[in-house]
Order: sequence, then C-alpha cells, then structure tokens
Amino acid sequence: MKDEEITEEAMRDLPEDSASIKVSKALESLADKIHTELVEIAGQQLGFGLVVFTPEEGSRMNYISNCKREDIARAYSSLLRGWATDNPIDIPQHKLDS
Repeated sequence: MKDEEITEEAMRDLPEDSASIKVSKALESLADKIHTELVEIAGQQLGFGLVVFTPEEGSRMNYISNCKREDIARAYSSLLRGWATDNPIDIPQHKLDS
C-alpha cells in the first residue's frame, strides 16, 4: 500500500474536528508562511521540513516540506545521527518548552 493510501485511510478514521485533521488542512498555508519568513530572514531560499504530532506513542504525524523527499530524509537522518551521539549539540534557544 502506498503512503498516500495509508494517509487517506488514516484520515478517514479520524473525526473531522480532530487536531490532526485541522493541522493537516492548514499545513500548506503554514509552510508558505514559514518559507516566506525564512527567505526574509536569510535572504535566500532554505530547505525546511515540519513534523507535527502529539506526544502519545503511535500518534498520527503530519509532515510538510519545501524539499524533495530524499533531501529532507537525508537532513532528518543527519539530525537523528547527531542526537544519537554521546555529546549531541543542544541549543537552548531552539527549545520552546524550556
């Protein structure tokens, strides 16, 4: 089964007012805003990926990116490898829930 089919099936099983459905419907608009802000800040286009989920195990994850899937997968893999080291870089300014 393709990812799209799994996603569509999972979406059908959620109530229309669920947080996951609401976020899923707003992701494209949110990504446009992130893209615009990043260009304004950096003065050039930057790649980004956004994953939105609840902390419960097995929760549905919503994802959007302005990159090709293989590029963002490579970036996420690099991030996870960095977190898995004995001394991961942890920048306090990047945490919103201190």
